[in-house]
Amino acid sequence: MLRSHPEETSSSLSTIPGMASSQPAVLVTPLMPTAVRNVVACSAAGWPSNRSAFADTSTDPPKLATVRSSVSERGLSVVYPMTRTKTGVGRARAARSTSVTATRQRVARAMHRLGLAMRAMAEPAVEKIAEEEHSDPFKVLVATMLSAQTRDPVTFEASNRLFARAATPREMVKLRVSTIEKLIYPVSFYRHKAEHLRETCRLLLDRYGGLVPSTMPELLTLPGVGRKTANLVLIVALKGEDNICVDTHVHRISNRLGWVETRTPEETERALYQVAARRWWPQINLYLVTWGQNVCKPVYPTCGRCAIATLCQRIGVAKVGK
Repeated sequence: MLRSHPEETSSSLSTIPGMASSQPAVLVTPLMPTAVRNVVACSAAGWPSNRSAFADTSTDPPKLATVRSSVSERGLSVVYPMTRTKTGVGRARAARSTSVTATRQRVARAMHRLGLAMRAMAEPAVEKIAEEEHSDPFKVLVATMLSAQTRDPVTFEASNRLFARAATPREMVKLRVSTIEKLIYPVSFYRHKAEHLRETCRLLLDRYGGLVPSTMPELLTLPGVGRKTANLVLIVALKGEDNICVDTHVHRISNRLGWVETRTPEETERALYQVAARRWWPQINLYLVTWGQNVCKPVYPTCGRCAIATLCQRIGVAKVGK
């Protein structure tokens, strides 16, 4: 059964100027695939409408004037919306589809190159802690919470000091907030993070039996945990393959490369799901954070030694470093 575009309902057809409300209507629109459009138009005109006759998308649909003439003789109306012409919406959609495909190819090439180029570079703090602690979900969660707006060396040292005193939610909840503050200083916003850590440990014990939850909605109920933290925990600790973690590095570099055109990390995350193949989702954060810390820095990126310089549009780059 042929269906019209959701916006093109039979009720809307009766309101189109010049169409008698008693006339049955046949809507031929460029938003339909060419073969479907031909079948609809030709069926209304009494012409052959078997799919094989019009399966070739290179075949032009019957001329509109001829269709109108034949259809009107049968008491029908053919509506060809002027606002949805082949040169308008149809071409725009085709252009967007082509653009997404081209971007996907550029993303794949860049990720391949980055994977090779970053082998000699140090891992980000959270991944390093995950490796040393055998991907302990609780320690990955804590380290990720501490890492927000904090340099990696500070995050790494603060996490190790804290774990030396309390390595489980049950041990950490027994510490005073002031003690946690001293252990994690000088991470950014250490007072707020100390409160969030203690409350998170209490909730883990009360709601989840001391275990870190394994779903995005559950993780987001924990104090101080946003999408960036939740995604990183799911990827690094729980080996999730359906998430993209976007922090400031990923947001900045993916826009600089021209992969996306977004204003916030949340928008970037949604856009990356569209332009990156699923196989790259878990690696995007690791690759772009590592590259952002070493090469593609916020100010004066060293484009001269960048492995993906030929794939970069350098959007927003005013000056480069040496």
